[in-house]
Amino acid sequence: MTSINEGALLMASIEELSLIIKDLESRVRVCEDEREIRELLSRYGYNADCCRDEEYVALWTDDASYDLSLIMTDSTERNETTHSWRGKTACAISSPIRTATSDPAFTVTACTCRA
Repeated sequence: MTSINEGALLMASIEELSLIIKDLESRVRVCEDEREIRELLSRYGYNADCCRDEEYVALWTDDASYDLSLIMTDSTERNETTHSWRGKTACAISSPIRTATSDPAFTVTACTCRA
């Protein structure tokens, strides 16, 4: 038969283990979240670089926003242009402009995306 002290010690151990398990679950969730974010960024960059526009846009949420600043230079002129799109559909339309930035005449100076 278990004494009262042994029973109290056993309950304390169970409570400690429960706290440890909750902490470990939380830490594992953070690691899983970070992995998912890295995978999303990897797919985003790959699809953007390969001009896979349908796959690229599919990664965006319906409330996506896309801001792009371009400086276009040639031997005589320098023109700065800013483009902004709001919503997944509008961002999908931006794909030809995004693809155009691979032209050496274009330099992307700022591109912020919220997907």
